[in-house]
Amino acid sequence: TASLQLVALKSPGGRSSSFASILVGDTEDFVTSQPNHSPAASARVELPANISGRLTAPGICNFYRFTGKKGDRLSLRARTRSVASPAMLVMRILKKDGAKLAESKFAIPESKTGDANPIPDEEGSLDVTLPSDGDYDIVAEDLDGASGTSAVYRQEVRQLRPEFTLSVHTDKLNGTSGATVHLKVKATRRDLDVPILLSLTDDAASFALKNQTISKGKAETDLEIALPKDLPANPLCSFTIQGRAILAGREIVQTASTAAPLKKLFPRLP
Repeated sequence: TASLQLVALKSPGGRSSSFASILVGDTEDFVTSQPNHSPAASARVELPANISGRLTAPGICNFYRFTGKKGDRLSLRARTRSVASPAMLVMRILKKDGAKLAESKFAIPESKTGDANPIPDEEGSLDVTLPSDGDYDIVAEDLDGASGTSAVYRQEVRQLRPEFTLSVHTDKLNGTSGATVHLKVKATRRDLDVPILLSLTDDAASFALKNQTISKGKAETDLEIALPKDLPANPLCSFTIQGRAILAGREIVQTASTAAPLKKLFPRLP
């Protein structure tokens, strides 16, 4: 995953300062050092990767080659408008023979004035399953042929694996010593049909739990948390909820998100 982080910058001498957004992620970044505007000049890249590039001339295409296996599932997401680029990136996956396997789409909103359709505000994305072993090309180009020094883009290419995420409806719980509090924990699954075991961390790591397993095929559980009888009056406990699942010997660990209640409190959060 990737996110925009706001950082403070100071000018030489420290006389003035400003803020800048930096896109950070947990995957290697790739920038080709050679022109890659044709299949013959395709830049070799290892997946997963964050591919950054620039469309330097009108109508130009950039090619990136990777090796995949039959059944591999890939997710591609473009970042342009969210990083202040004027580009509207179209991404295609080509087979070794040049045939198109998949292409990203834009949701074009309907015009309400009879004029030309407005520019879509979303960025292109696509998911694809590879039909065979071998080499494939990712092709990047602008929808309208835009180019120039500012026409930059980033392609986030991920291999989709069985996964899950967790979410809760509140970011705080209230209770007294010896009481039991309830919290609904929801799971969103992707190709993962195994039990998910929940636990608490930090100050609540030793608290007793009931219904801490989201059963196979289920999407939620009503987690019961027993507060210790010797819990001091008016304590402030900080903790997170973690979920663990085991699939084919691989442990998958996720922390429950409190984004939903926070967005209700702060509607302008991204």
